[in-house]
Amino acid sequence: MIKIIQRKSDNKYLQSVENDLWTNNISEAYEMSLIECVEIKKSLSTNYTPEDIKEILNLNKVKIASKEEKKIYRDILKKINN
Repeated sequence: MIKIIQRKSDNKYLQSVENDLWTNNISEAYEMSLIECVEIKKSLSTNYTPEDIKEILNLNKVKIASKEEKKIYRDILKKINN
């Protein structure tokens, strides 16, 4: 599954975090993993409040997790199971 970030004020989708670039077309939006989404929301918090942006979850698409992300997921599951 992937996540996309949408700005509520004008319903635009995040295209680039580095340039604070937003697009009207959802197909041009940056598709991120769950962990990427958390990191990107932290970086956006300097300019936007949590009420200004929302996450859209797309269960039809998959983004392959990196080794680091897989390790984080495993650590989270271990904490839950203990």
